[in-house]
Amino acid sequence: MQPLISVIIPTYNRRVKVVRAVNSLLQQTYHPIEIIVVDDGSSDGTVSHLQKSFGKRLKLLALPHSGHPNRARNAGINAATGDYIAFLDSDDCYLPEKLEKQIRFLQRHPRYDLVYCDMKMVNDTGDLIADSWFEDRDRMRQGNIFKFNLFLFDGNNSGFEIYLNWLLIPKWILNDIGGLSIEFNFLEDWEFTLRLSARYSIGCIKKSLVVAERRAGDNYANQYSQSYISDPARYAVPILQALKQKQLQQHSELLQKAIRHYYLLSIKRQFACGTVRKGCSYWLRLFQTSPDFVLLINSIPTAIKGILQRYLR
Repeated sequence: MQPLISVIIPTYNRRVKVVRAVNSLLQQTYHPIEIIVVDDGSSDGTVSHLQKSFGKRLKLLALPHSGHPNRARNAGINAATGDYIAFLDSDDCYLPEKLEKQIRFLQRHPRYDLVYCDMKMVNDTGDLIADSWFEDRDRMRQGNIFKFNLFLFDGNNSGFEIYLNWLLIPKWILNDIGGLSIEFNFLEDWEFTLRLSARYSIGCIKKSLVVAERRAGDNYANQYSQSYISDPARYAVPILQALKQKQLQQHSELLQKAIRHYYLLSIKRQFACGTVRKGCSYWLRLFQTSPDFVLLINSIPTAIKGILQRYLR
C-alpha cells in the first residue's frame, strides 16, 4: 500500500495566491490524499473563493485570526489523516514531482526519518531570481545535521536553515515532538527544525522542488529580516534558551556555545552599524553567560574597534 500524504497550507488574505498553491498540489505526480487549507481569519473572501474554486477537493478549516502561521499549521496537523505531512506556504508552490521524489527517497533510504529539498526563488512576475537557496548545494548535509542547523553565520559558511516548505515528515514524528511552537513569531521554522535535527536522521534531495516568491513588503518574515541580519542574538538567543531549558536539555552545552556564538555576532554587527550601546550590552550579557574568558578577551578588540570607528567618524 502506498503511503498517504497530507499537505497543509496556512493562509491569510491571499485569495489569489493560495489558488496557485493549491493547483500546484493538484498537479503532483504523487497525489496527496488530502489538501488541508487552514484560513487564519481572512477578511478578503479567501474561504468562499476556495469553496467555489475547489469544492470537496479541499479540506478547508476556518479559524479566528491569530496572526501566527503555526497555530494554523497545528490545526492542520490535528485534522490530517495521512501517514506523512508536508507544508506549503500560500504564496509558494511545489514543482510537480516534489512529493513523489521525496516519498521515493524515503522508501529507498530507510535510514532517514524525514527528507528535505532545495528551493528556487522567483519575483512577483515569475522571473527567476535564483535556482537554489544555497550558494553551493554541497552545503546541503544529511544524517545527523543538528550542528549545521544550529550555527548559522558560522564563518565557514557551513551552517544552514531548513524551511518547512522543504520537508516531508512522518506524522508520528510531529506527534512525538509536540507539533510546532507558537511561542515565537520569527525563526519558527528554525526552532522546529532544530528539534527535528536533534532527534532524527534527515535526508536531502539536492534539487529545487519548491518555488518561493520573494518580494518586498508582502512576506510574513520581511518585517523582521533586516533587524535579524544586524542583530541575530535578539531572535536566536530566546529560542536557544527555551530549547536548553525544555526540549533539548541533553544538548545544553552545545546550545550554550551557540548562544555565545550569536552574542558575538550581534556584538560585531551592532558596532558595525554604529549602535555602540547595544553592542556593549551584548558584550555584558556574553560576560554574564560565558565562563570562557579566552572568548571574552578575544572579543575585546572587536568592541574597542567598534567604539573607535563610531567616534572617529
